[in-house]
Amino acid sequence: YSDSRSTNRRDILGRVDSQEGIWACDEVYRCVEVCPKKVPPTNAITGFMRKAVMQALMFR
Repeated sequence: YSDSRSTNRRDILGRVDSQEGIWACDEVYRCVEVCPKKVPPTNAITGFMRKAVMQALMFR
């Protein structure tokens, strides 16, 4: 989770763990090209993907 100001990280993961959220990322890095701040959101997206998979595996 990339933003250290965030205190409820599970809530954030719950909101982005969907077909329209992190799983819609096709990882071709177009978002990096158009970001005005040149912040690579792909790093955070892949981090959320890893966390979502780990969380799903823990609850099996």
